[in-house]
Amino acid sequence: MFDKVLVSSSRLLAAGRFAHPQKSLRVGAESVQVYLELVQPRYYHLDTCFCPLAPGAALYYPRAFDKYGQRALREWIPDLIAVPAEEARRFACNAVVLARTVITGAGCPDLHRQLRDRGFEPVETPLDEFIKAGGSAKCLTLRLDGEGDIEWQEQISPSAPPRLHHTEPQASIWKRAMVKLLSWLPIEWLL
Repeated sequence: MFDKVLVSSSRLLAAGRFAHPQKSLRVGAESVQVYLELVQPRYYHLDTCFCPLAPGAALYYPRAFDKYGQRALREWIPDLIAVPAEEARRFACNAVVLARTVITGAGCPDLHRQLRDRGFEPVETPLDEFIKAGGSAKCLTLRLDGEGDIEWQEQISPSAPPRLHHTEPQASIWKRAMVKLLSWLPIEWLL
């Protein structure tokens, strides 16, 4: 199991806590998926130590990645902002990016200075209780633009790239239709 993030139209980064037999896999006709190993238990998902800001710009905490990952990120992302260790522990990379506005938890003055120097508008908000639970600003969002859509991967053979499904492979059309129908019911009051 790994996270993924699209860095450009031709690069899809994936990261996880376990070594992967391949560092690079073909996905589709043109995209290259690159696997980056996360080496520190505190940074258990890619969005806890990496955050795309704009094309060619991103935040990252270098020590969360293995040596290959650090090198790959430096090569592929021209404006890569290294987050200091103390601010990384506050999950500074778990930020919400809205155009040139970057929302982080409080207590990230060095990162905010670097963002302002690059033309971004950093905004801090107190998230200490959420940081204790292992996340920050991005973990508190619900994306409605399609990012984070559920996808299933089916590993057919160890040598072949995984097959990607946009609907649950074992669900019939009738099951999917029933779930869609139920999603239209006004049941928010039950939550």
